[in-house]
Amino acid sequence: MLPALDGPLNPDDLIAMLSEGHSIYCGRGSAEAENLRAHVMVRAAKVGIADRIVDYAMADLETARSAISLAAAAMVLREAGTAPAGGLTLLAAAHRRLSVGDRLVDLVNFPPGPGGVSASGEISRTLDELTGRARSPAPTLNSSCCCGPDLAEEAVAQLPDLVRLGSLPIETQDGLQGTLGNVLGNGAGLLAFFYTRCMNPLRCSHTVSQLGELARSLTGRFGAEQVRLLGITYDPAYDTAGRLLAYGRDRSVPFGAGCQLLRTVDAFAPVAEALQLGVGYGPATVNQHRLEWIVFAPGLRAVRVGRGSHWGTAAMADDLLLLANGQGSEPSAPGRFPLAPPEPSISNIDRLGQTSNGMTRVE
Repeated sequence: MLPALDGPLNPDDLIAMLSEGHSIYCGRGSAEAENLRAHVMVRAAKVGIADRIVDYAMADLETARSAISLAAAAMVLREAGTAPAGGLTLLAAAHRRLSVGDRLVDLVNFPPGPGGVSASGEISRTLDELTGRARSPAPTLNSSCCCGPDLAEEAVAQLPDLVRLGSLPIETQDGLQGTLGNVLGNGAGLLAFFYTRCMNPLRCSHTVSQLGELARSLTGRFGAEQVRLLGITYDPAYDTAGRLLAYGRDRSVPFGAGCQLLRTVDAFAPVAEALQLGVGYGPATVNQHRLEWIVFAPGLRAVRVGRGSHWGTAAMADDLLLLANGQGSEPSAPGRFPLAPPEPSISNIDRLGQTSNGMTRVE
């Protein structure tokens, strides 16, 4: 057993360990980090706090592909006192994903040994138990449904302070460098996070595709020019401007001032810490991350934090337009960032290589 999990643990410590950015995952490969986090989840369920970690389990059931992650998440839902809304649908979709990749998993020992329980069997057991509690038929396990319902936006006591990141040096997919404030202008918008080496198509690839879909849904609508849709990579050392451009084009992102993929010029770790993002790093790249996004109003004021792979394109477009037009609900912010004018089109570059809002092309 890992020393961090050996012996009695405070429930709050276990919950903290479920954050993908916790120090116990630092430097581990993706598979090892996934195995360890699954064992933390099982340990938490066994000490009686399954109800407190249901959201983590639901997030894994929505998009995880690892057999041990899905088995641990299913156990959490089974141990929880009440069946969460949408739990049956997510379990059925997870079972379907395991039609390829199911295996025996060891939920007792870390590092895991040979043998154990079938991951799909854990999900089936939980489906049977939750169906019995709900006294309603379980979804069919061979359903063509590939996605669960949208996970609810997270209610957070402390919204991230985006104002402090206004001067963050960034580079766009077109090689323009400036600050995050330059890109945002005086607009409302959505910040989402991804990296191009992500191997799970239900996560980063889907996130960037959704950004493109959201951008297209805003085309021609009043106030759309004041909306900014931004994807920021977790992996700026690898994700060069050229890689971001290719990744977005492959996912039909309509690039322009209102929709861009970004990389930080410097390390991403300070950003992850400032925004309390759930991302961890192994020897070479990201070893695990959660899906999260931030809605902001003019003035870099965060108004909502969401988790999950679906934000609802139509509803999100309406909300962003209301915010951009000054009609949305906005909490007070601790400070204001000196705003730059809206970013001009990429073609509006003078002969010195600088745009009118301070973005500079890097040759």
